[in-house]
Amino acid sequence: MVREESKYNIVLHELISKNGEDTRRLRSIEQRLDMMENRMNSLEAAGLDRAKKFGSKISEMESALKSVADELSRTRNSLEKINRQIVKFARKSDIKEMERMMDLLNPVEDERRRLVKTAEL
Repeated sequence: MVREESKYNIVLHELISKNGEDTRRLRSIEQRLDMMENRMNSLEAAGLDRAKKFGSKISEMESALKSVADELSRTRNSLEKINRQIVKFARKSDIKEMERMMDLLNPVEDERRRLVKTAEL
C-alpha cells in the first residue's frame, strides 16, 4: 500500500507540476495576447488620428483650391476687360496718320513751307 500510495503521490506530484507549467504557459500566452491587443488598439487609434488629420488637410486643400480658382476667374475677367479696352485704343500707325493730317492742316506749318520754298528760290 505504501508503494501504491507512493505511486499515487508521484503521479499526483507529476500532475501538479504539469498543471503549474501549463498555468505558466497560459499566463504567458494571455500576456502576449494582451500586449498584441494593446498594440492593435494603439495602431487603430493612430490610424484614426491620421485619417482625421488627412481629412482636415484635404478640406484645407479644397478650400485653398477653390480660392485659387476664384482668383483665377477674377483675373481672367479682368484680362478680358483690359483686352476689350485695348481694342479701343489708337494704334501707333493711327497716331502717325493723325499727326500727318494735322501737319497738313496746320497753318503755321503751311506758312513755313511756303517761306522755305520762296527762300530757296
